Parts: sequence; C-alpha cells; structure tokens
Amino acid sequence: MEDQQNTNSKNDFIEEPKIENDTELSEEQIIEQLKKELEEKQDLILRTAAEAQNTRKRAEKDIIDAKNYALSSFAKDIVAVCDNLERSLSAAKQQIETTTDKDMCTTLITGVEMTLNMLLKAMEDRNINKIEAAIGQKFDPHLHQAMFEQPAAEGQEAGTIASIVQPGYTINDRILRPAMVGITKKS
Repeated sequence: MEDQQNTNSKNDFIEEPKIENDTELSEEQIIEQLKKELEEKQDLILRTAAEAQNTRKRAEKDIIDAKNYALSSFAKDIVAVCDNLERSLSAAKQQIETTTDKDMCTTLITGVEMTLNMLLKAMEDRNINKIEAAIGQKFDPHLHQAMFEQPAAEGQEAGTIASIVQPGYTINDRILRPAMVGITKKS
C-alpha cells in the first residue's frame, strides 16, 4: 500500500504527453506535438530559473541594505547629540569673552571640542558624513531643505544658499537628514 502511495505521488509531478488519441495521426504529427510540448516545458523551466535568480538577487540586496541602513534611527539620534555639542561649544566660546574665569571656560571648551571630535570620528567610521553646504552654493533639493527665503543681496544669484540653519548628514550615501538652509530669492 505504501509503495502505491509513493508511486502516485511521483506520478503527480510527471505529466503524460498530450497526444491526441486519434489513430489517424502520423508519427510526424506526434513528433511535432511532442516537440511543441518540450519547447513549452523548456520555456517554463527557463522562466522559473530566471525568477529564482531574481528572487535571490533581491534577497541579497535586501540583506546589504539592512546591514548598511539598520542603524539609521540610532544615527539620527547621534546627529542630534552632535548638533547639541556644537551649540554648546559655540555658546561657550561666546561666553568666554564676558566671564572673569577664562581658565574654566577654556577647559570647558577644550573638553567639549574633544568630545565632539570623538563623536565626529565615530560617525565618520560608520559612514555617517556631514553634507557640505556653503553660503553661495547652489540649492540642491536632494541635499538641502529650504527653511526660509530671503531677498538676494546685490550680485548674489537667486536660488543659492544664504544661510545654514543646521547641517545635514548622509549614511552610506543615503540622506539621513537634509541640510536645513535659507535660500535667496529674486527681489
């Protein structure tokens, strides 16, 4: 009984040739029908193999993307920490001019600079890079986010960066956060 089940399951996958049962078919007609069916099966096999190969390539790409961009959420948080360190450093440098204890401010500034440099190095090691935005540079909507517009100064081209509100960052050449900028407009 078990042998019969095995035989039946094997036969489920093997199709008999679709030859018409008409006794008037010549051997040549039967051969032509078999050739046609063989071509159809070969085409099906090729399409199935191509689909399997495409699925494998998509899976490989998904694995690479997951590896490269899995830390995007964490990286965004680190970028915010970097922004706050830069603001602290800027505020401390402004404060040093009005304080009487310049040694303490200098030590604080040095410590914050060292921390910021370590953070920037760690980010760079993980392919998190700052987007270079400069005043006068042409606005690029793929890298920059316009926060406001201001009239262009004399000799300044419309559509260029007038000020940088916050730097942008990329991770593995994908935008993590666009640079937030002010741009010029025609007067």
